[in-house]
Amino acid sequence: MLGQTSRTKEDNEEDVSSSPVSRRTCFRLTTTALSSVLGFTSVSAAQGVSRQATLTYPIRPGTKEETTVYVTEAPKPGPTVMIVGGQHGNEEAGYTAGEAITDWNIDAGKLVLIPRANQPAIRQDSYGGLEGNLNRHFPAGERPESDLARSIWNVVLEHQPDFLWDLHSSKGIYSEGTGVGQAIFPTAAGDAATQANALKAYLNRTVVDDYPNRYQFTGYNQKTDGMRDMLIDKMGADLATPAAIFETTRDGLDLEIQVTFTTAAVQRFLERYGLLESGTNP
Repeated sequence: MLGQTSRTKEDNEEDVSSSPVSRRTCFRLTTTALSSVLGFTSVSAAQGVSRQATLTYPIRPGTKEETTVYVTEAPKPGPTVMIVGGQHGNEEAGYTAGEAITDWNIDAGKLVLIPRANQPAIRQDSYGGLEGNLNRHFPAGERPESDLARSIWNVVLEHQPDFLWDLHSSKGIYSEGTGVGQAIFPTAAGDAATQANALKAYLNRTVVDDYPNRYQFTGYNQKTDGMRDMLIDKMGADLATPAAIFETTRDGLDLEIQVTFTTAAVQRFLERYGLLESGTNP
């Protein structure tokens, strides 16, 4: 699988004492990226750097579900990573982080983004869209159950990502049994569990260290892909492609902090997977 390297136990537990990305850096990146999304004023960390060309194209054009796909490809070859946000319209952190990431540079490979997957739900600030819960429209081994789900799956098939992230935010916290927030849920396929566990260790020691313990990231390893009709399950069951859901919580964290956690996680993963050079700002 592209992007995978042989790693030791210490690598997987993320020795953050030598980590090239500090929590301060993560907050700076997020503030910069959010300037256009949330109306903040900041100086770009990448000021003076030529932006890479990003291809954009619509899916479901001319319908209420029309949304944009962003594809950034670096001159240097590498893995393809796909990121989806906004499957649930009342989970603002997922699609806000996705929009911020569309402005990032990468050093190698290809980054495919659908930041606002479910536009009707986002406009209505509702969990489901025109046809209910979009993230239950991806049955394993079968055709996706709605037009929007089929369009998203077609993007997957077109770009054949080596890893997929699905960005969400919960009204509760997984470790407290009140929801699925502050958790990462990988598929069984490929190195998804290894990547998720390393990312949790990094976030907890480097990004979440100043917050109460309830905001530490937890989660579980998916035992059987395809058991639920979710996008990540279909990735694992149909394509044997690793994927994971990333969940922040809306319980006690404002939007800026939720997006900070999410973008810090994506940045760290892209570094580990080879799309970003370590310590390089997107």
